[in-house]
Amino acid sequence: MISNLKIFSWNCQGCASKNFIRAFREYNAEYHPDIVCLLEPRVSGKKANYIIEQLGFNFSHRVEAVGFSGSIWVGWKDSVRIQILQNHPQFILLHVNDYVPNNSFFITFVYGSADMSKRKILWDGLKFAMPHQSTPWILMGDFNAILAPEDKRSTCNMGKRYSLFGNFVDSCELQDLGFRSPTFIWQRGGTSVRLDHALANDAWMTSFPQCLVSNLPCIKSDHRPILLSTRTNMDLAQGRPFRFLAGWTKHNNFSTFVKEKWNYGGNMADSLNNFTSHVKDWNKNVYGFLGSRKRQLLRSLNNIQKALYHTDSSFLAKQEMEVRDELENVLNHEELLWRQKARCDWLHLGDRNTKFFHSCTIKRRKFNRIIDLRISNGEWCSNQDILRAEAARFFENLYGEVPQDLEEFPNVRFPSSKPSDITFLEKKITYDDIKRALFDMAPLKAPGSDGFHAHFFQSQWDILGNGICKWVKGVFTGQPIEQDLNNMLIVLIPKKECLGDFSEFRPMSLWSVMYKLITKVIANRFKLVFPNIISQEQTGFIAGRNVSDNIILAQEVIHSMRCKRNGKNWMAIKLDLEKAYGRVSWDFISASLEAVGVPEFLRKAIMSAISSSSMQILWNDVPTHKFKPARGIRQGCPLLRYMFVLCMDWLGHLIRADIDIGRWKLIQLSISGPAISHLFFADDLEVQNLGFYLGVPLLHSRVTKSTFSFVVEKIRHKLNSWNARKLSIAGKVTLAQSVLLFIPNYFMQSMLIPKGVCAEIERLIGFGLASKSSALWVRVLRAKYGWKVQIPDSINRSQCSHLRRSLAKVWPLLRENLISAIGDGASVRCWKDPWIPGAFSIGSAFWTLKEDTWSSRDNNWKNIWRYQGPQRVRFFLWLAFKQKLLTNSERMRRGIGQSNSCALCGNEIEDMVHVLRDCPTAKDMWMHVIPSQLMQRIVESLGRASLD
Repeated sequence: MISNLKIFSWNCQGCASKNFIRAFREYNAEYHPDIVCLLEPRVSGKKANYIIEQLGFNFSHRVEAVGFSGSIWVGWKDSVRIQILQNHPQFILLHVNDYVPNNSFFITFVYGSADMSKRKILWDGLKFAMPHQSTPWILMGDFNAILAPEDKRSTCNMGKRYSLFGNFVDSCELQDLGFRSPTFIWQRGGTSVRLDHALANDAWMTSFPQCLVSNLPCIKSDHRPILLSTRTNMDLAQGRPFRFLAGWTKHNNFSTFVKEKWNYGGNMADSLNNFTSHVKDWNKNVYGFLGSRKRQLLRSLNNIQKALYHTDSSFLAKQEMEVRDELENVLNHEELLWRQKARCDWLHLGDRNTKFFHSCTIKRRKFNRIIDLRISNGEWCSNQDILRAEAARFFENLYGEVPQDLEEFPNVRFPSSKPSDITFLEKKITYDDIKRALFDMAPLKAPGSDGFHAHFFQSQWDILGNGICKWVKGVFTGQPIEQDLNNMLIVLIPKKECLGDFSEFRPMSLWSVMYKLITKVIANRFKLVFPNIISQEQTGFIAGRNVSDNIILAQEVIHSMRCKRNGKNWMAIKLDLEKAYGRVSWDFISASLEAVGVPEFLRKAIMSAISSSSMQILWNDVPTHKFKPARGIRQGCPLLRYMFVLCMDWLGHLIRADIDIGRWKLIQLSISGPAISHLFFADDLEVQNLGFYLGVPLLHSRVTKSTFSFVVEKIRHKLNSWNARKLSIAGKVTLAQSVLLFIPNYFMQSMLIPKGVCAEIERLIGFGLASKSSALWVRVLRAKYGWKVQIPDSINRSQCSHLRRSLAKVWPLLRENLISAIGDGASVRCWKDPWIPGAFSIGSAFWTLKEDTWSSRDNNWKNIWRYQGPQRVRFFLWLAFKQKLLTNSERMRRGIGQSNSCALCGNEIEDMVHVLRDCPTAKDMWMHVIPSQLMQRIVESLGRASLD
């Protein structure tokens, strides 16, 4: 039995030369593959037999070439048992038997034709040969197609070469296994492409979660070979930190256990450590291992049902119901466990999506797993101990470098804060402030070094609340935060799939809930006062401002610069501060807080929390040694956005000071409009780079479908990263809704998307003109295009930016449905404008625009979808209303069932009315939930519904 099967695939582009034999032997000696596939050998007949003997295969099989094109050779060792299932001019389907006990898998080696019409035959052939989804299946080889835009570096368009391959992968429910080492497999001239892929179905991912694909060095051919290993050589993580399980809170005795074991004596870290030791024992002795409990209950249920088959026993029937209830409870706990591990915050509990969560967890772990990297001496290293030490050294140098003392701070003054804001900040921290901050936290976000989620404190607030409030108030009166609670774990999130060194990670901090509670209480206060402190050029992280505002301004600046015919030339500069959050001086933060008038007790609490922290890198789930930072704010801290925005505002005030003395020139987009000197967004500064700004293209040429192709790719990538096929229909609805919220939509708020890219737009940007008249972007557009209140109906298109044309296109629809709020009456046309005191609703605008293309005379469905219950219940009601429930009679009608009788009572035809009303089980359910005086009405209503 082979513990780690290695599969090698190479488009060698000819096997007849001695150079090929030499190159293959080098690969074989270095990587020791068990199964080898050679593509395009360009040799057949006796000569092919001779070469195969020279290569040293114990067994082999081949598809002969057609002329000089095609041909696939497969060879394998005698330790592998392989059965050839299908030959095709462009692929071979194999079955690998008994690789692991009671398990086998299918493998398809592919050599796709360079002719697109022949590749269509390949996709159809592979779909026809596709094994059942429950059996692991992997496809490897040269597909002569790419899966994503980043798979090709060239000026040529991808065209259908990508779309047909992508459609095949989606229809067969396959996943790209990714790769390590260089991205591109084939290179010629100025074109580099990844044509060779390894694809697998979900069953393969479950069976071989540690599999790894490597792109090997190129020796003879201009194609790199790819090597798949079913297991990595990396040791499994040991010494993983404690993690609280959300399922514990669902146990009947957990609250009683917390009451008995929780004891707060003034030191929160000691209280949590003591409780941790108790809850570990409770988990082992009371809660138990879910997998073992589930298997035991399934065995018990099977034995009881076998006994009931032979004898009618009320005792056994009662036992069966009790075991079923307990099994249902265990399955719910199992779902919660995998949901916690999958980190799918967009999907709420309701349906049992254990398989979906399990698959998401596997994919997340595979993406985050770090196999090898280039270390400080420039060499590649895969030794985990060395990599762990290098990671700690890199970030210790980044965060531990003591910045030079500033001889003097910038000589600028912040605007005076409002007295009401200062009074608000000076208020004492209350019980309600602390509770609100805690319950604002996401319950199952990744925990800090103590291992507790916010869900624990939220669910047990009645027991823990008084102690938590006492501790938080103590911190704000000068009590230091215990070191165990102020130790952060740094998780390294890869920015891309193929990593080079440590700078290509996004460091995210995992804080203890108690630390986040302190900072979130402060952040909740800053949220209300910072809009009055931070200048309008900063739109990121400030309540009431939209990041798309600066995108609109950047678009208009670029448009005006492009249209200028005379005078000075203009240049736009984009500054991106590298590791900006991690390099901020603590002294500068303190000075910034003092400059805007933040009260002393808040300043001391902030600086104590920031400067007393320690850090550990969580490397493949194993923490490194602790070290102390000397600067910076860590991502994940609730205060980060406010501290950094405040520090960046110093630069804005410096620029304005230079403007006052004539050293800095502004750009004027119109004679009477406001001038612009700079735009801020977090760690980016736009100082009047063409290209992309906050993910949105800065347009300086004609807008085409290809301009926004990246939008489609973002959505496709996100959908492929989730396993929607494992969700119920209700879950898929939730997924579709979450995609629209999750994908960055700055571009949708600042320009009209071409019809070929997006058939309809859910968010429109025209409504802000009336409600945000003081916003900088509104004032710029009004002055540049001569608007007063309303957008003119006619425009000179040759002199307008893409944004202006987008607004003009949607304005007629918006104008017909705008309703005026009176306000002070200055902008209301009494005889023409409709009045209403309400607020704008994106939902109402969407349906108003949709009414032109679709309307329904039947409003009953609205009542169904307005029901405030789980998504799956709403979907069930909708199916029942449409009479589309998949009952046994409906199965028979569709030709997919063998009997139309009821599975529960066995006496009647199982149609919708029988399931919902007439079945004895349904009647018993109605009697338990409906008062007897309403029962007759319910029965009649269900009967009428079926007739309708």
